[in-house]
Amino acid sequence: MSGRRFALAIASMGSVTRSYTARRACLALMLAAAGGPAAADAGEGFYRRYVGVLGGKTGIVVHLTVTPSEGGSNVSGHYYYARYRRPISLSGAFDGSRFTLTEGEERTGNRLHLTLQGDGLAGEWRSSDGTTAHPVTAKENYDGAVAFDVVSVEKTHAYDQSLPGGPSASFSLRWLVPRASVEGQRLDAVRQFVMNCVQRPKTAAASEQAEGNAAASSCETVPVQTAPEELARTAAEEYFSEYMQTNAELIEDLCADKPLQQCLDEGMAGGLGWESGESTGVVFNDEGVLALASDYGGYSGGAHGYYGTTVHTFDLAAGRMVRAADLFRPGSEGGIVALLEQAFRDSRGPEAGADVKEALLVESIPLTDNFSVDGHGVTFVYVPYEIASYADGQIELTLPWQSLRPHLRDGTIAARLAR
Repeated sequence: MSGRRFALAIASMGSVTRSYTARRACLALMLAAAGGPAAADAGEGFYRRYVGVLGGKTGIVVHLTVTPSEGGSNVSGHYYYARYRRPISLSGAFDGSRFTLTEGEERTGNRLHLTLQGDGLAGEWRSSDGTTAHPVTAKENYDGAVAFDVVSVEKTHAYDQSLPGGPSASFSLRWLVPRASVEGQRLDAVRQFVMNCVQRPKTAAASEQAEGNAAASSCETVPVQTAPEELARTAAEEYFSEYMQTNAELIEDLCADKPLQQCLDEGMAGGLGWESGESTGVVFNDEGVLALASDYGGYSGGAHGYYGTTVHTFDLAAGRMVRAADLFRPGSEGGIVALLEQAFRDSRGPEAGADVKEALLVESIPLTDNFSVDGHGVTFVYVPYEIASYADGQIELTLPWQSLRPHLRDGTIAARLAR
């Protein structure tokens, strides 16, 4: 993996992270694979939600997403204890029948070794030092949740096929496509939310369709008219077309009087290598609430790459996306901002100082709609440069339901989760 290829891989640097880190690691691996010789669709992955027990009595819920790649399949996801509902990130590999997973950090995390058995899992949880082990059993279950198919694409495109090892563009994408939802919930409403609000296909046709629905009040109301597989392929084709056109103009400006190979050897067109990756993952998919995160990143010239995460939450019972104004009482913004700034100071430790202005690019941390919910609380996500420098990384601040209680609206998803 090149040094710039994951500017994405430093996404956890200086930030307050949760389960997003495992998905970004998966995205990094997708980009690395796309940068290899593969030139075809990566094939089908899958998402599974399991409900079971650990140690014979402790209830758990497990979410796993498998993405095919060169040399194997990557896994990202999380699990939580039913009693506490606080996600613990998982990452690892899948060999066709067995999952080898690590909690949190690779070197220090506990391990799960799980084997597919029909519609269930069986295996064990093992402590990081290997001294403690507990059996794990679970069955596939989508009560109060949404089932997904996975669409993934990994492709590369050489700028000049006559130059072995020459510059190229890599493109990787993993989307989740709803295939079933809780009883009584219209599938098309969930699909519109996922495809238009979360994944937002970046194709000319998708842009024209959005413009044609300009009267729509939000992305949720735009119908999904094109198959996700076709949208994914078109997104790759249009990305490579832009890559070729942009770099042809660059070469014309910088290398007009020299052969391309000589120009490359002299470093005059060092930005010819492009990368683009996008990966959608489940943050929460329980109790009639769906929260998804879309990790994106890449490089298209310049001093460094780009990366970030957009998160969205959908209320399955109400059939609509949840925004900050839906969740919090009018006039509560000041109190929530104070909690966010305290969470930021706590994340930085003693060196943070009392005034967050010293560490941020903004006067105060704004309340954002880029948030997700789970059984523990609400996580607000600020991408690089939004409130802090690129070196500070993506900043993710989690406020537990307990601290948010005075600010929550009645009759919202918070009533189901903040118990």
